[in-house]
Amino acid sequence: LDKSDSRICCNEKIINGDCCTRNDCREGYDCRNNRCEEIPQCSKDEDCGLKQVCYNGNCEEANKVILFIPVNYGNEIIDFDSDVLYHAETLKEMHGEVSCNPKFKILKSQYDCKMQFKDKGDVLEKVKGCAYSLGKIFNTADYVIGLGHTSLSENADGWTTNYNRFAYVDADNRY
Repeated sequence: LDKSDSRICCNEKIINGDCCTRNDCREGYDCRNNRCEEIPQCSKDEDCGLKQVCYNGNCEEANKVILFIPVNYGNEIIDFDSDVLYHAETLKEMHGEVSCNPKFKILKSQYDCKMQFKDKGDVLEKVKGCAYSLGKIFNTADYVIGLGHTSLSENADGWTTNYNRFAYVDADNRY
């Protein structure tokens, strides 16, 4: 190819652009849609995109995106943020974020998922229904956790589906 041509070869395919991976770009830039773009500076995850976390002052892709949905919080919805923080910290401890840096992105729905329940399958179906109604934010999430303000069962603190994408957890129980 002519040096003035903006097409490059990526994995044996000629594309329009100037990079294939981050390594093709100078420091402080990332390869996005085959263009070297400046990595945004940040101080918290909210400064970054929906699937990104703030890591060492730079926005980087999250390894896992976890969506928390409040279940039956009612007038106590103000407690939801602190409950999410508590459970997010538990996940980070369990999966060694400090040492291995899995980069969890935590998303929160502010719409209370109100439900009455019959059994654990019913709870998960209702959490799924609440998640689906969120649209784009739900589609971004790798995992969805319905966080219950009150216990939904006397004999279980939480449930998950066979494929572990959806779960229900009582807010006051550490998992």
